[in-house]
Amino acid sequence: MRGRRNVARRAAELADLPVRQRTALLAREVDNLSPEQGAAQLDVSVPAAQMLASRGRNNLIKARAAHDADHEDIRTA
Repeated sequence: MRGRRNVARRAAELADLPVRQRTALLAREVDNLSPEQGAAQLDVSVPAAQMLASRGRNNLIKARAAHDADHEDIRTA
């Protein structure tokens, strides 16, 4: 049961990403596309596609940290 909640939470975190970040990140990490292929899919330059994927990854890390934060940490922030 706990595993299902984690999967559901990760899916929700992915869904909350901006569309272009989510698309770039999934193209790279799930579809295993090359940077050139991902850039072509998004119709952007390779550096732009890499930046979008990086921002998506960083936003997922932030979302996980926010979810896992102790409620006391949140109140004092």
